[in-house]
Amino acid sequence: MTTFYAIRHKPSGGYIPVARGRGATWVEPSTTKPPRLFETLHDAQVALTWWLKGGAYNRFERRWDPTSGADDVIILQVKVKAHRIPADMQLVPIEVL
Repeated sequence: MTTFYAIRHKPSGGYIPVARGRGATWVEPSTTKPPRLFETLHDAQVALTWWLKGGAYNRFERRWDPTSGADDVIILQVKVKAHRIPADMQLVPIEVL
């Protein structure tokens, strides 16, 4: 028997699902989609930490200065979803036969 870990949203009973497309910080707990499974408790804790920070995205803007020959601007934007409350989340073991 193998033990994996999943991230459960206590109020809804849903799990953080497998991410498709934009990434794991954009998904919301689901009671219908398969849960994302982690091999170690540490991996689940790290994923939960990032998920709690909210959906993050990168927008890169590069400006070329012909006098310096270098890219001089790179911008990273992060959006935070305030409804993500650490106390509402739980790391749970899942036994797989």
